[in-house]
Amino acid sequence: MEIPMRVFLSFAHEDAQFAGRLEDALRRRHIDAWSSLDLAAGEQWGQRLDQESAKADAFVVVVGAGAPVISPDLESEWRTFLRNDWESSKPLIPVLTDATAEIPSFLRSRKAVALTSVDRVVDEIEHLLKHPGESTPPAAYAKAKADQAHRLDELKEFALALKEAASNHSGDVEHR
Repeated sequence: MEIPMRVFLSFAHEDAQFAGRLEDALRRRHIDAWSSLDLAAGEQWGQRLDQESAKADAFVVVVGAGAPVISPDLESEWRTFLRNDWESSKPLIPVLTDATAEIPSFLRSRKAVALTSVDRVVDEIEHLLKHPGESTPPAAYAKAKADQAHRLDELKEFALALKEAASNHSGDVEHR
């Protein structure tokens, strides 16, 4: 018997209704889906979040009505999942329910799934679970790596400038 793929579903409060429909549709396809909707009353949110994101084979982020306002809980979900996937081996799949919503920066190099129908979204998620390499298009991946290298160079230059300024300042103090 084949072990079902596990998906961690993340969404803003405003997108909870769609997330519930998506979670149900994934389960009908025998994809084990988990989201904060599955928390029992009184259950430790942080601990369960850590457990479920560690077990997940993919991270699906609903980007819709709640995209402009990112809550601390949502940021915590994202950080926890990324920490549990430090090798970046799991697909990160943004699902766009609103064409005008801004995709979070850590997902911009990922293949986004636009909402046409819940069944179509589930088809795309299922495909990306079976072919995780396709979740990051090569051109987007190359651009993301180049952007990251550029940001690191900028940080190095800034750090060197701070070090030089501190060195000059300590020299000024000694000469007084």
